[in-house]
Amino acid sequence: MSIKAFLTAALVAVASVSAQNATTNGTMQSNSTEYAAGLVQALQAANLTTLAGLAAQNAQALLPFLMTGNKTVFAPTNEAFAALGNASNNATLVANVLQYHIYYGDISNNAANASNASMVHPNASATANSTMTNATMTNPHTILRSLLNSTEFVQLPGNQSQVGVFTMGNGSSMGNSSMMGNSSMMSDASMSGNSSMSSVTWVGATKNVTSVATTTYKNLVVHVIPEVLTIPGTLNETATAANLTQLTGALNTYAPGALQMLEAIRGVTIFAPVNAAFANVTSLLGTLNATQITDVLLNHVINGTVVYSTEITPTTNATSAAGETFTFMSGANGTYVKSGNSMSKIIRADIPIANGVVHLIDNVLANPMSNPQAAASAASVYQSMARTATAIPTGPVAAVPAATGVAAAATGGGTSGAGKVGVSAAAGALALGVGLLVGA
Repeated sequence: MSIKAFLTAALVAVASVSAQNATTNGTMQSNSTEYAAGLVQALQAANLTTLAGLAAQNAQALLPFLMTGNKTVFAPTNEAFAALGNASNNATLVANVLQYHIYYGDISNNAANASNASMVHPNASATANSTMTNATMTNPHTILRSLLNSTEFVQLPGNQSQVGVFTMGNGSSMGNSSMMGNSSMMSDASMSGNSSMSSVTWVGATKNVTSVATTTYKNLVVHVIPEVLTIPGTLNETATAANLTQLTGALNTYAPGALQMLEAIRGVTIFAPVNAAFANVTSLLGTLNATQITDVLLNHVINGTVVYSTEITPTTNATSAAGETFTFMSGANGTYVKSGNSMSKIIRADIPIANGVVHLIDNVLANPMSNPQAAASAASVYQSMARTATAIPTGPVAAVPAATGVAAAATGGGTSGAGKVGVSAAAGALALGVGLLVGA
């Protein structure tokens, strides 16, 4: 039996079992079998044989999601999977990696909405190889939720799955030549090419990955990519990879254990100063006591919720882990965050981590003030919403009108209202824990 025939048979067999378990309706079973067979044949025709094999192995878990609603799939080439080496032998890891390559919705439609937005988003992803440094802000980010929701890799609040951050290309056509001479991808009847589709760039923590071909299969938009996407890591792993040594150094010096506490929170937003920013506040920090320095650090953190750039508008108000208010301003030069009398520009937005998101800023928010009562009040609001969030959010991450912010957040809809941007129950413990550690 050929590899193609074997994979087709395997995927079809799993599809049949899945359909029988789900319903006795003959039509549904027939549709599942047809869908699975067509998909694996399309992947084979596109020379994505490794992906086809992995899809067959994980069909029972993936097929119910793939068949329903519009999805965006990022399909690594055979060479991309080969570069994983022995990691590809870890079945659990591979299953989770595949889920991180499948996203709810059609990215091209959501990107169009983002580009038509009136505000200037604090996004920085101009180049294909930009790292976590001062990057040029160009295309607005589109943030979609993936299928990945395993607690081994994701600790987001309200049953949220992990996100991917994307930008669209310049509208260049994706012809056959972009698939390194593989003309079969666009000629196969079951998987049709779309020459009007732009390339898509996945914006990673330390590198970006841009699609080399785009095509469709039924309800799927498939972007072929030359590398396997990396599942976001922990805060410490991301900070280490990004060389944020001054930030981690300040936390370890003034608040030992704070990194571990931040990683334990379900939902965290961090405005992280780049290394150069700390040089500008050395003299100021020298005038503060340990408690005040702790408050400065906590005024860079929103605990218990995740605020992506697409949720930030000039009307957004957020409460820091120290109980102080964040406000945001946007203009032709970018988006700024303010705490107390200190303001900083967001120079790189939307770096997902396992339990939240990191935004890089160009200055330290040197606000030594705190408001424990405000932190407690915000914590109460967010706790209530987290308890009522039962469904897994599947829509793109975007701001909603402030008037409906609390309701939308409670149902997992994504909002930038003050109700959603609160502080979790862990905020008080974090502030107290850090304070005790600093005072020790």
